[in-house]
Amino acid sequence: MTGGLANEFVAGPQTAKIVASQTIGDDLAIYTENEVVNATFVGSPDTFAFRTAIAGTGLIAGRLVTQFTETHQFMGRDALYDYNGIQAAASDSHVWFQNLREQDQNRIEHSYTIFDEENGQLKRSENCVSMKSPIIAV
Repeated sequence: MTGGLANEFVAGPQTAKIVASQTIGDDLAIYTENEVVNATFVGSPDTFAFRTAIAGTGLIAGRLVTQFTETHQFMGRDALYDYNGIQAAASDSHVWFQNLREQDQNRIEHSYTIFDEENGQLKRSENCVSMKSPIIAV
């Protein structure tokens, strides 16, 4: 890690757009399109320590990460992932593969995840090329 001006830090050798960030335990999970980096507060003089937790897989849209008590669930380019702060495991890739393949890349930022507290369900809305209205998945 190297420090920059005005507390700007370089967390890795690649340049990537930050899509979202969420706390996970005592760390901050920073999601980009191609990786997930954990930032840990360590105090002076470094302030933060950065660790690439997941390389090659990132978040496709900022509102497609869901924070649970001790884990996150996020939508990558090829599957839905469960992330515990250390590693990610693909879940239900056979279900999500077709939906992800049909994503309208121009409207992907409009996808989102919400909790339906009344019914105890997690719902995702994704915009697909073949449909004029979004898919609502439970």
